[in-house]
Amino acid sequence: MMQDVFNLPAVLNNLRRLWWVPTITLLMGACVSFVLCSRLPRIYQASTLILVEPQKIPTNYVKPIVTTPVENRIKTIQQQVSSRSRLEKIIVDQDLFADLRATTPMEDLVARVDRHMRVEVRGLSTFKVYYEDEDPQVAARVANAVASLFISENVSARKEEAQSITRFLEQQLGAKKSELEMQEKRITEFNHLHMAELPAQRDVNFALLEGYRGRLKSNIDEISKQQDRKIVLEKTLAETSGTGIGNVQTAAVDLDQKRARLAELKSQFTEQHPEVILLKRQIAQLEEQLASKAEDRAVDPAPAPTAAMSVREQQLRSQIEEINLSIKNLIRESDRIKAQIGDYENRVANAPRNEAALLTLKRDYDIMQQSYLELLRNRTQAEMAESLEQERQGESFIILDRAVPPARPYKPNVNQIMSFGCVLGLLLGVGVALMVDIAMPKFHSEDELVAAYNIPVLVSIPSLVSAQPSQSANRLRYLISLRNLFRLTKG
Repeated sequence: MMQDVFNLPAVLNNLRRLWWVPTITLLMGACVSFVLCSRLPRIYQASTLILVEPQKIPTNYVKPIVTTPVENRIKTIQQQVSSRSRLEKIIVDQDLFADLRATTPMEDLVARVDRHMRVEVRGLSTFKVYYEDEDPQVAARVANAVASLFISENVSARKEEAQSITRFLEQQLGAKKSELEMQEKRITEFNHLHMAELPAQRDVNFALLEGYRGRLKSNIDEISKQQDRKIVLEKTLAETSGTGIGNVQTAAVDLDQKRARLAELKSQFTEQHPEVILLKRQIAQLEEQLASKAEDRAVDPAPAPTAAMSVREQQLRSQIEEINLSIKNLIRESDRIKAQIGDYENRVANAPRNEAALLTLKRDYDIMQQSYLELLRNRTQAEMAESLEQERQGESFIILDRAVPPARPYKPNVNQIMSFGCVLGLLLGVGVALMVDIAMPKFHSEDELVAAYNIPVLVSIPSLVSAQPSQSANRLRYLISLRNLFRLTKG
């Protein structure tokens, strides 16, 4: 159906016949593009090339404290530079829009400057700052001003970041120092409280404990010797005494004292304790002595009157009293030694527990000390890095190529606009020619008919044109054109 109306040979023949239509539209497009280029304002673009210079001091000596990637820092600085306050300062300093500042809000002028400014990062070490304006001198001045603002903002940002890191580390260092001093105080208090029960005193405590045990054994042996001596003296006194009644009374009092002492020792020690065994043996001897005296009195119930106490008997009694006093002193000394032995036994027993507690305190102290030393090293590095930033020895921005007034405009692009206008005019002319061919299809030669329908031509009738074409013929041509358009839209 469409092939009945549209065929390539007919279209090409029609374009050859209507060559003047694309030619006219091509010229019209060129004229319009030329007028447009002449009417559009000339926009000049100036650019400043900035180098990111690395730190001058080797990083092995001073570790850089600002480790943000260059791309991120440039984006951050660009946001700072694009702020209203900084762009407004550029407008005032460079005297931009002198005729518009009185009538146009400053916000609109700031937005206009922001639209005309552009930053392009090139690799890891350079980036460019672009600015567009109708005046090439203004474009160069603003580009250099923005580049200088980038450099100053980078310096101030790095200084501020280094100072903030240093302040943070100083705060952390002060807090960690307080914790370390508190832990040192805890360790000192623990050592003072458990001075005699620390692991370092274990050998000393063992030695003193063995010494007190040896002294206790010596005291017990000495008490035993004194008791034996006392028994001998009491026996001698009994033999020396005339009636023996005084001796019996003394032995009875001594027996009661030893029984009371035995009861006291049994409440503290076991039956196998040396002192308990010794007292039992002495009590048995006294009981045996008293029993023999009782038998003597039973045999001789009417003894002779008591004679006056002899000098020998007085000496024996005095010696017995001295022995009793010595035994009491030895017993008191033994009690004191036993208390010391118990104290040192507790010290030895508490040493492992105190050792574990002290190890815990020291382990926490070591951890705090390592953290403190690490913070101290970081603070030193931060101070050195801050000093580098103050002296501008760290990473910095340097202008390699300052912006100069451009000789040719950046916009409009005359070649692109002219090319686009000519191509558009040519395509418009071709389209018009094709529409004419589709709206009024005709066969102008036998070759077009054969190419369209692929049938042979038997007879060719020449065109008969009357002077006055009939009204019906015009109507027929009109209906044929409508039919072809209908087929074209339907197909």
